[in-house]
Amino acid sequence: MAEAYPYKNVRSGRGTLRGGATAGAIAGACSAALAMLVSFTNGMGFWSFWQLCAGTFLGVDTLVAGPMSGVVGAVAFGLVSAAYGVIFASMMDADTSAPSALWSGLVFGLCVWVLRTYITLPLFNPVMGDRVALMSGWWFLENLVFGGLLAFTPALKARYAPARTIPSVRRDRALR
Repeated sequence: MAEAYPYKNVRSGRGTLRGGATAGAIAGACSAALAMLVSFTNGMGFWSFWQLCAGTFLGVDTLVAGPMSGVVGAVAFGLVSAAYGVIFASMMDADTSAPSALWSGLVFGLCVWVLRTYITLPLFNPVMGDRVALMSGWWFLENLVFGGLLAFTPALKARYAPARTIPSVRRDRALR
């Protein structure tokens, strides 16, 4: 069997790491901004979201530990968001259409919500888990916003790892 076009486009794995981490960081920053506004309007304070994120490391003292707990929480949240972005990018192709990426991101955001709400928070950060239970609708929306903004991942993958055209190995020649 002869191929009509014996070349194929390939991308390096660099786009998955850089594009996914960038998309995760952007989506995380936007969902965190929403969380900060929600916590401020609920009377918990503007920076309490970051302090609650540090509850994994500081425990029950996270809300009274001062501004350093906010820094610890912001770094932890940023790293986790970037890691989720890389996981999502590993499941997406750079040529994925925008509507498909959006729906996939929303489903991924739903999965992240389930993982965080029912596994991660109860096991590792019960202080934040108790506060999330008080505003569960907003928590759900924040995770959907995170997932929806991951729809930029295919474009970022394509930006960080442009396609290269390489000769493909024809099967009939490889078997000889």
